[in-house]
Amino acid sequence: MSTVPVSFPLGVKSNEPKEMDSADLHYLSQKGVTKKDLLHLAKFLNLTLKEISELLPVTYRTLQRYRPGQRFGLTLSEHILEISQVCAKGIDVFDDKEMFIEWLNSPILGLGNVPPITLLSSHFGCDLVKCEMGRLEHGVYS
Repeated sequence: MSTVPVSFPLGVKSNEPKEMDSADLHYLSQKGVTKKDLLHLAKFLNLTLKEISELLPVTYRTLQRYRPGQRFGLTLSEHILEISQVCAKGIDVFDDKEMFIEWLNSPILGLGNVPPITLLSSHFGCDLVKCEMGRLEHGVYS
C-alpha cells in the first residue's frame, strides 16, 4: 500500500505528493482551507455542500456565502483537514475510493453499528473512524 497524501482528497496538486506532517497541517490550517478545497472534498465523498455542512461546525447558509477562493478560519479549516486525513487513510487502507465510500456509508459493528460518515462531525469521531480503519488494516475485523 502506498501512502496517500492528506492533500489528495482536497484536490491539491503537487509535483511531489508527500504525506503531510503535523507542521504542514498546522501551516495549512493557519493559512486557511478554501471553499474550492471543501467542494473538492465534498465531491470526493459524493456529498453535496448541504450534506458536508452537517459534518462541519458551520451552517449550510454560511458556507453558501463564501466565494470559491475565500479561505475559512482556523477551526473550520482544521475540521476539513481532519476529514481529509480520514479520506487519505481510507484510500490507503481500501486501495479503492469506491470501496472506501461504500464502507464509510455502511453501518459498522465496531463503531456502534452506525455509518462511519456520521462520526466525522467531531474530532473524537474522526479518531474513532481512523482507529477502526487501523484495525482493518491489521486484519482485526469487528
